[in-house]
Formats: sequence, structure tokens, C-alpha cells
Amino acid sequence: MTWFLPVANELPLVLAYLDPGSGSLLLQVLIAGMFSSLFFFKSSLVTVRTSVGRIFKRHA
Repeated sequence: MTWFLPVANELPLVLAYLDPGSGSLLLQVLIAGMFSSLFFFKSSLVTVRTSVGRIFKRHA
């Protein structure tokens, strides 16, 4: 870990500002991504279950 210290001293100082509008947009994108991925995986699971159900359907 001692090799990291000289490298860390040579990095430039970066000052970044995140205004409320950008923060709100990033939060909205993260929430929308979570819900869309949940919907995608749920619909994929339903598709797989119905396909497997059709293959192994019992005839009464």
C-alpha cells in the first residue's frame, strides 16, 4: 500500500459542484432505473414460467 501514497500526492485537486437541479435529476434517474429493472425482471420471470408451464402441462 505504500506505492499508493506518492501517486495520491500527485493527483490534482478537483472541486465539483452539484446544484439541486442536477441532484434531483440524478435521483430521478436512479429511482426510474430501479423500478424499470424490477419490471423487466418480473416480466421476464413471468414469461419463463408460462413457457415452462406450457412444456410441462399435465393433460387431465
